[in-house]
Amino acid sequence: MKRISPAVLLVAFPLAAFGQGKPCDLASPADIEAALGAKPTLSASTLPNGVEMCSGKAGSSTVTVRRFKRTADPSGEKEKAGIEMLKKMGATVEVKKFGPITCLSAAPGGQLAGHGFTTSCTAAKPPMFAVIEVADPKAGVWMDKRRPVAEKMMTRF
Repeated sequence: MKRISPAVLLVAFPLAAFGQGKPCDLASPADIEAALGAKPTLSASTLPNGVEMCSGKAGSSTVTVRRFKRTADPSGEKEKAGIEMLKKMGATVEVKKFGPITCLSAAPGGQLAGHGFTTSCTAAKPPMFAVIEVADPKAGVWMDKRRPVAEKMMTRF
């Protein structure tokens, strides 16, 4: 089983919105291990457009942490459209807000039946945002386990 393509998720969280940051400092390996039950191996990287992120593996899951400044689309309309697109493609999508934390869980279905599960939580201190995203080919990780990591991330940026 494949995970939901990052290209599909970037419609909900557009790459153009991501900016400079120190994402490996936002979520410690211990924070991630507590949420996933597996010790992560994380490394920093920079995309060709200059976006810094921290990513790696924790068990069967792929973990990505990003920090960005949202300068475009302050209303979040592109994110809402991306979520609707995932739903139209057959994914089961759940979004929950916990104060300044917004979590999204996408489970495969329909046109995305061969893809895996993805859960992300975004910590917001507008105009700055930090996202932790976990994709797993086998099973989803509950939002309630991801939210504490996002809450800690808020205190670190």
